Amino acid sequence: MADAKKSGLNSLRKSARGRLHLREIKGEEEFQNETVGADLRAARLRLGYDLGSVAEAIRIKVEHLKAIEEGDIQRLPGMTYALGFVRSYANFVGLGADECIRRFKAEATQRQEMRFSAITRSDEGGFPFATLGIVVIVILLSVLGWYVASMALKSGQPVVEEVTPETLLVEEPQAQPPLVTQAPEVVGLTDGKFEPFAAPLETLPDGTAWGSENFDGRIRLRAREEVWIRVEAEGRVMFERTLRPGDSYRAPKGGPILLSTRNAGALDLFVDEAYLGRVGRSGTMSAGLALSADDLAPTAQEQ
Repeated sequence: MADAKKSGLNSLRKSARGRLHLREIKGEEEFQNETVGADLRAARLRLGYDLGSVAEAIRIKVEHLKAIEEGDIQRLPGMTYALGFVRSYANFVGLGADECIRRFKAEATQRQEMRFSAITRSDEGGFPFATLGIVVIVILLSVLGWYVASMALKSGQPVVEEVTPETLLVEEPQAQPPLVTQAPEVVGLTDGKFEPFAAPLETLPDGTAWGSENFDGRIRLRAREEVWIRVEAEGRVMFERTLRPGDSYRAPKGGPILLSTRNAGALDLFVDEAYLGRVGRSGTMSAGLALSADDLAPTAQEQ
C-alpha cells in the first residue's frame, strides 16, 4: 500500500508540472533567505502544485498550510502539531525536513520575543491612565470629605458625635414580674361521694366505641370534644389515648376505676346507659378520680 501511495504522489507531481507554467510564478529570489513558509511555498510553486492538491495529498487542512507559508503561527493548533505539519510539507516538496523544523522553531521563538518586546515598549511608553484614574478618585474623595466637614461646621453640628460615658452605658433589661399561673382545679371526691356536673345531653356524631370487650361494664365515658383520658383499674392502666368528639370508652366491670383527664368538662358520664352529666366543669383536670358504678347508680336512677 505504501508503494501505491508513493506512486500516486509521483503521478500527482508529474501531472501538476504540466498544468502550471513557470512564467506564472514570481521570481525565486523573492523567497530565498526568508521564512520557512516562503521556501515551502516556492518549492510548491516550482513543482506546480496548488494548496488544495498538497492538502489532499498529505491530509492537512488548507488553512494550516496557508498559515505555515505566511508564518502566522497563531493560526496553527499548537507547536507540536505545527512541527508535524512542517515536516510533512517539507518531505512532500523535497526540502530537508530537519532543517525546516530547526528554522521554524527559531522563527517562532523570534516572533514571540518581538511580540513581548512590543508589548513591553507599549506599557513603558504609554500614558499611565490607570495611575491617573486612581489619583483623580483620591482627589475627589478628599474634596468631598472637606465639603461635608465644612458644611457641618457652618451649621454648628459636630462632625463626629460626641461620645460620653453616659452614651456608653447599656440599659439593663428590666426584670419581668414572675408569671403567676393558677393551679388547675382537680376534680375529686367530696365527702366520700363524687357528683357529676349537671349538663344537658348533646347529640354528637358517632365515633369509635373503645372498650367493646368490656360489654358488661356499667360505666361509659363519651367525648364532647378532643380530650385525653387514662383509665386505671386493679393497679394497671386499662386505657389511655386522645378521644375525638363522639368517641367513647366502656370501662371494665368491677370495683372503682381511676380516671385522669386534662379537661373533665369534655367528658359525658353514663352509668348503665343512664346519662349523669359531665365528669366535671370545663377546663378542670382530673388526677386519679375514683368512679364507682355502685355509688353512682342511685344518681343514675334519679336521673
